[in-house]
Amino acid sequence: RQEKKMSEIQLLKADTCSPEDSVTKISKFMQKNKARRVFVIDKNKKLMGILTTVDIINKVIAKEKDPSKIKAKDIMEKSVKSIELSDPLDKALGIMNSLKTFVCPIVDKGKLLGIVSYQSIIASVVKSARS
Repeated sequence: RQEKKMSEIQLLKADTCSPEDSVTKISKFMQKNKARRVFVIDKNKKLMGILTTVDIINKVIAKEKDPSKIKAKDIMEKSVKSIELSDPLDKALGIMNSLKTFVCPIVDKGKLLGIVSYQSIIASVVKSARS
């Protein structure tokens, strides 16, 4: 069987923020966009970290810290598992399964291009099986 590459899959726009953005600003963005996670990128779109609703609850709300004074870089998870655009689909699925998540960030030499979702991978596999 032919190994499918990430470049053959529809990438979705990733919700992003700056490392300097306050948790208040990020929370409002997440609420407005119904986002459960945001990827922290620098001005060159380099992937620096990820911030989830759970991070905000555990590291800010539960500790009664002022969200307007805490920046993304202060509480983000720095070790983000991502894959290169040239990588096979199986690698994205492996990351999703190990992290128990439904999305995987796609980078090109460290720059965030977007995300791939579990649904888009399944749809692609089904489509290629039918053709």
